[in-house]
Amino acid sequence: MIQRRKQPADTDSATGYGVNPSWTGGRFLHKNGRPNVERRGLGWIKRHSWYHTFLQLSRWKFFGVLLVIYISINLVFATLYFFIGISPVGLVTSSLATFEAFLGLLNFAIATGLFYGRFSRPQAFIHFSHNALIAPYQDGIALMFRLAPYKNNYLSNAHVKLTLARTEDEGGKAVSRFYTLPLEIERINTLNLSWTVVHPIHEQSPLYGTTLGDWMQSQSEILVFLEAFDDTFSNTVIARASYAGDELVVGARFVPMYHKSTDGSVTVMELDMLNAFDRADIGNAFPLS
Repeated sequence: MIQRRKQPADTDSATGYGVNPSWTGGRFLHKNGRPNVERRGLGWIKRHSWYHTFLQLSRWKFFGVLLVIYISINLVFATLYFFIGISPVGLVTSSLATFEAFLGLLNFAIATGLFYGRFSRPQAFIHFSHNALIAPYQDGIALMFRLAPYKNNYLSNAHVKLTLARTEDEGGKAVSRFYTLPLEIERINTLNLSWTVVHPIHEQSPLYGTTLGDWMQSQSEILVFLEAFDDTFSNTVIARASYAGDELVVGARFVPMYHKSTDGSVTVMELDMLNAFDRADIGNAFPLS
């Protein structure tokens, strides 16, 4: 386990996570940026917001759930009509038809609201590279990852913050520590192309003097928080990601992912190259063990 080093690295006490690693399990954030937290102690209905659940479903799951609900309701009413007998008169038949019409209008209104919520909700539409790299940088090395907008939205005043989370040994006691990682550039005016986020690893960096083995043993994780302003919605949007030890590639550099078009009239960004990298020699600057 990494011994806590007396160095001028800034600790971050506002992460919202505790310092006792025995209370937390696995990584802090999933790869998609969602917290790795499972809530218990209350009933399932009380622990879940159906509105948030429907907004966060993937497109095909959302349509699939609506289709299943629609078919299920029709099957229920078809069964009820079958048992009571279809008749144009009668209190039971009329009441059932009235309730079916009411339920149909209610479902249509709910579905309309969910559609509007999914389409109108401001989102960053940012993809992060799958891997973070330890790459050559100036006369040393740096931690790098890449991000890019993948839809035709326009983001400005983009700001990114990196936090290193790892377990350290303090007097024989395991403690979770969080360090703010200074960046080469932490804010850009417009985010139209890809952005390679760079943390130089020098003597003031909490990553200085560590190895890949230290990274794995201390369960190190890079927490990424991106905030930007969406010009279309006139609203702030955020995106989160994280990088664990098995997503760190030592000795590599990203391949450029944009170029000018054949006629030179436009810049082309190849989104499928977001994680493309080549191997690079960094010597023994970041040993594997």
